[in-house]
Amino acid sequence: MTLQASTIGVGTYLGREDDNTDTLYLDAIIEAVGLGCNVIDTALNYRGMKSERVVGRAVRRLMEKDPEIREKLIIATKGGFIPVDVESGERPQEFFRNRFLKTGVLRETDVVGGCHSLRPEYIHECVLRSLKKTWAWNTWIYTMCIILRYNYLR
Repeated sequence: MTLQASTIGVGTYLGREDDNTDTLYLDAIIEAVGLGCNVIDTALNYRGMKSERVVGRAVRRLMEKDPEIREKLIIATKGGFIPVDVESGERPQEFFRNRFLKTGVLRETDVVGGCHSLRPEYIHECVLRSLKKTWAWNTWIYTMCIILRYNYLR
């Protein structure tokens, strides 16, 4: 199957970190895909990680009607900006320390401007977290993750 991007996509960057905004995004994504849009833009740091979770819920809901729909979607994510998980119950500093510093994914010297890192191990971790949240295990994204892992972490 040849995957071609639609001429317009749906983005998940802005909005409140609340359930109402999640519902609006969920409905918008499902409506957009129903109208032929197959490009969904998100990132781990959007809306305190809530945007990627909403994309995951939307994909699962779409798969109830069409189990092969995820193979037809292009889900773009990004890594680099350090996220905060608003649903973790941790303060931002705790989340950063517990998830990235203590695990060795980042060192304090890897962080630029207090909010960003391009350390390969960190980018790899961001991609893996994104895949888990969005259920975006389609061939294209999985291939990109493998390329990232083997070309940049060695």
